[in-house]
This record gives sequence, structure tokens and C-alpha cells, in this order.
Amino acid sequence: MALARASGNLVTFLSGISLLERLQVLQGKLRTAASTYEQAMQVTPGREGLQTLVNSADYSFGMGDLLREWNKLDEAEQYLSQGMELVRGTLTVYAEIVTLGYTAFARLLQARGNYQGALATLQAFTELAHQRQFVPRLLDRGAAVQAQIEVAQGNVAAAVRWVEESGLSANSRRRFQ
Repeated sequence: MALARASGNLVTFLSGISLLERLQVLQGKLRTAASTYEQAMQVTPGREGLQTLVNSADYSFGMGDLLREWNKLDEAEQYLSQGMELVRGTLTVYAEIVTLGYTAFARLLQARGNYQGALATLQAFTELAHQRQFVPRLLDRGAAVQAQIEVAQGNVAAAVRWVEESGLSANSRRRFQ
């Protein structure tokens, strides 16, 4: 990231920032992740500057998901909605970023108690992923989030069905990372 920043390669630098932030969130280091995202704002001319860069949706989705983790749902929705606008109809966005956006938006809707909206968002993701021929592990990630939402609603049967369809067992290696 230091080389990308020093050379002025903002696209590579922002990709690195996003990957590092996601790792920090997974590690539970939310404050560190927020600080990492601040680095992106320091090298771009504000939110408007981020929108002109190729991976700007990645920033919006990551920041929105981080804010959702903090239960700042209104702010999270602003970032996630902005990211969704950036990827809607665009074919030049990485499938991984699209997956992050749809799953983060579904989790936001779940946090607001809108389970049907969350499931509809994941259904839209599945249709888009099939249409654009995303790799199976990204489809699996969407299905895993759907199972989590179903369990939160008390629909254990749907989660059991997901486990059966996924082929997972107690001896399986993790493939949803």
C-alpha cells in the first residue's frame, strides 16, 4: 500500500485499504478499521473524489458495513445505498465487491427488522450472480448470509436445508471465507 500511495496509484491503494479494513473488521478491530478507512479520505478529494475511482463502491460498502457493526444504521444506509448506486448496471465492478455490497445491505435490513427486505436483497444478488456467472464461492456466501437471516427469524428448517444443500459436514473445510 505504501508503494501504491507513493506512486499515486489510487486504485491499488484503495483496494489495499479495503482489504486491510475487512481483515480488521473480521478480527474485531473496528476502531482500527475506521482509522484505516480515514487513510482513503486523506488521499482523495472527499466522497466525490471516491466516486470517480474504479473501486469506490468497495469503500462505500466496507464503510457502510463497519457503521452497521456499530449500530449506526442511518449512516450505514447512506454508504451502502451509495455503493449500490455505483454498482447498479455496471459490469466493471469486481464480483467480490458486488457480493460484499448485497450481503452488507441485507444485514442492514435485518438489523432494522426488515427480514423480507433482507431476503429479497439476497434473492436479487443470487439472480445477478447467476446472470454474471459469479464463481460458486460467492454464491455460497450469499446463501450463508440468507441462512443466518433465516435462523434469526426462527426458521431453523431453512438453515438445515441450506446445510444439506451446501454439502457441509462437521469434517468440511471452510469454503465461505
